[in-house]
Amino acid sequence: MQVTLKDIAQKTGYSITTVSRALSGYNDVNANTRALIMEAAATMGYRPNLVARQLRSQQTQTIGMVLPASQTHSEDDFFSLLLKGVTHAAARHHYDVLVSTWLPGDDEMDVYRRVAGGRRVDGFVLARTYRNDARIDYLREINMPVVVSGRRAPENDSDFPYIDADSQHGLAQLVTHLTEYGHEHIGLIL
Repeated sequence: MQVTLKDIAQKTGYSITTVSRALSGYNDVNANTRALIMEAAATMGYRPNLVARQLRSQQTQTIGMVLPASQTHSEDDFFSLLLKGVTHAAARHHYDVLVSTWLPGDDEMDVYRRVAGGRRVDGFVLARTYRNDARIDYLREINMPVVVSGRRAPENDSDFPYIDADSQHGLAQLVTHLTEYGHEHIGLIL
């Protein structure tokens, strides 16, 4: 049985409103009252109703990612590392990550319309970009926050927030490092 605010109110003798405000951290609740209510809630095993809280705040505390369902091995490594980084950062800020996929041959935009259009997430992290990226255009159109891993073209400015590695600069540093050691024949295998 789930413990409710009413159960805590009955146990502590305070109103449901006072219990709710104490558990939500409002500063108009006396510190001693808050401590007593918090202790009762913990003892009783109270867990807030996340759906009700999300409806009230209009936030899901969830970040969306849409990944391809099947890729080559090297792309799997890219998506795995990106997903690991996003989930780690999200967890530090008490966010969840909703990962959706699309199958080859399916319309990727259908997934974005379903997840973003249904407001199941507060924002998106996009993996990679396309030229004239319909995903970015759509998410902007519906005012959905988005950050992109990568950008449209390294030589062009991007008009959206992104994180990216400067691979050109990194490769230049690598070649310089190798030539300083006297290496003359340098290859790159992708």
